[in-house]
Amino acid sequence: METLSIAVIGLDGLDAIAPFVRVLGRKHVEYGVKAEDYDTAREALSWALKEQFGPAFDDDLIAAWDVAFRAVSDVMIEAGAGLGPIDERFGW
Repeated sequence: METLSIAVIGLDGLDAIAPFVRVLGRKHVEYGVKAEDYDTAREALSWALKEQFGPAFDDDLIAAWDVAFRAVSDVMIEAGAGLGPIDERFGW
């Protein structure tokens, strides 16, 4: 949840959190996450948000979350594939 919070806060400036997100993408590969798993995670997150917020999580919010999740996951997938620089300051 902390990681998701960082991503949400940083969406206004994805470039600012991209180094962190890239390291996160590499870590996910170490955990066995594959690129196709991100779609499942997006669907699960969307379902959970609908369950939590009910009608308040309307079509506009669903679309916004989808765009945000895809933006972050695209960076993570690229980093997991070995593309893009990794800033070791964000390593674990």
